[in-house]
Amino acid sequence: MTPDKIFEIGTKERLKSFKFQNQKFEEGDSAHIAVTRDRAQAHHLVKILEIYRVTQGPEKYCILKVQFFYQKPHLSQKLYGSFMKHISDYELFASDLEQLISATWILEKAMIYSLPEYNKRPGEICFFSQSSINKETGVVEPAIKDRPRVCVCHAIECPDYNYVLCDKCEKWLHYDCAGFTNSEGFQNRVFVCKICQKL
Repeated sequence: MTPDKIFEIGTKERLKSFKFQNQKFEEGDSAHIAVTRDRAQAHHLVKILEIYRVTQGPEKYCILKVQFFYQKPHLSQKLYGSFMKHISDYELFASDLEQLISATWILEKAMIYSLPEYNKRPGEICFFSQSSINKETGVVEPAIKDRPRVCVCHAIECPDYNYVLCDKCEKWLHYDCAGFTNSEGFQNRVFVCKICQKL
């Protein structure tokens, strides 16, 4: 029986939290879920909006109302193809897609932060979200094209990239655009970008 059907015909009790696989989940927490029996496939990230204990006869179920996050592969190539290289693999887009699921679909808790908080956690396996997406139109708000631009290539800023600061114009440049393969090329010395060198 589907979670929707269980929720429809069962007796519902709103909960503030629940435990699953030795982890405590509360409203507002995020999780990795699997929506098929093959738990290695069909992997999604969701935010838990509401938690219910649903009783149907002798059976008790934990049913969750969740909001789905979209990831970079879900974005429209037609709308955002030119930005894909500079959209982080760890960025999530809060969608308006909500659904009832069983708590047994959860794989593990997910950590999702704002972009400033994400940037404070180098090396930690986590995600960030700074935009929403309309599931019908695929349009992202605030618009990706309006994001801050960096470097001489005028790309949108992406936390997946490493940057070096020009000491003259004080602009951040991608390592590649600055002519470096890693940080060893400019450690402990003044760096001046090619544009400033011509001035």
